[in-house]
Amino acid sequence: MPAPDYVQHNAFIPPAKAGLRGFIADLPGAAGYEPGAIVAEGDLVTVHGRDSGGFDKPLLGIDIFRFEDGLVVEHWDVPQDEVAAQDTVAGNPMFTNPQASWPTGSRGSEMRGLGYALRVGARHADSVPHHGGLPMTNLLDLVLEAHGGLQRWREARTIHAKGSIGGLLWTLRGQQGILATADMTVDVQQQRVVFEGFTGPELRGVFTPGRVAIESRDGEVVTERTSPREAFAGHGPDTPWDQLHVLYFAGYAMWNYLTAPYLLTRPGVAVEELEPWQEAGENWRRLRATFPDALATHAREQIFYYNTAGLLRRHDYAADVLGGAPAAHLCEKHVTVSGLVFPTHRYVLPIQEEGRVLAEPVLVTIDLTEISVA
Repeated sequence: MPAPDYVQHNAFIPPAKAGLRGFIADLPGAAGYEPGAIVAEGDLVTVHGRDSGGFDKPLLGIDIFRFEDGLVVEHWDVPQDEVAAQDTVAGNPMFTNPQASWPTGSRGSEMRGLGYALRVGARHADSVPHHGGLPMTNLLDLVLEAHGGLQRWREARTIHAKGSIGGLLWTLRGQQGILATADMTVDVQQQRVVFEGFTGPELRGVFTPGRVAIESRDGEVVTERTSPREAFAGHGPDTPWDQLHVLYFAGYAMWNYLTAPYLLTRPGVAVEELEPWQEAGENWRRLRATFPDALATHAREQIFYYNTAGLLRRHDYAADVLGGAPAAHLCEKHVTVSGLVFPTHRYVLPIQEEGRVLAEPVLVTIDLTEISVA
């Protein structure tokens, strides 16, 4: 986003951030921007792009942005009218869009949406989602739209889901069947999950990052644990768990699963697109997410895999509370509920070298039969 002392070198745009926003606000609603080739070196990023809808005919431009501390502090551009390919001497188009297919990575790829944000979207410059001063990569934009859109996620308060959670993990930890009938309510805007009927028909389990508790339905505490993550210290691969261990692990895991991809827009979460991945005859795009310590999750770094429609198909992590063994979390059977999209069949398998998934053992299964959003 533009810095407060943003310097503008365009001959027709007023100075400073306010001048940019005023100029863009006067453009017609149909105005749009397409980024093409992007080159980054040092503190400079150059974008070849096309402006359309706001002029008599499409306008091409080379935009040069200079950054300081993640903010755009200076901008130059060289605009020119677009000439149709058949009317050029060489017979070639003046503009192509290699960014539509190139894999991304590094600061340059994060620039994909910056031309739009600065030149067309500046009327909303204070509300464009961004990380570290830059707009989200357009893979994350695609993913958010595929799962219902950022605004719809912001409006959601709770997600209620019923189903069954199984797999070998619970047997290894001495808690087989504890979540065979799962009834959970997730608070979308903060880390809180309530499991109804947890360990008994008249009880509920309440998860927050700093405390887990088993309560009666009227709120009387049966048992509780503060700083619950610390209770996993020293655990081996088959160390028995008690019910509060289960509540913490299942609580933070289901909160992460059911709020993704909105999870990736939370403060302190950084995302970077990695090279594409081929699996099951498909090409999947990948986001590596780095999470802040304050967020209860599997691990600081995790990788999310998306199909061409932007739907989540795989999620890799090495859960700290399980000793850091790498695993792949596969997602299938997506459904749309109140405008949001959720996988209803999930299963977790070990990962071998080079990221390939083993067929067994199935560590965790999650099958959701009912979902509602309020």
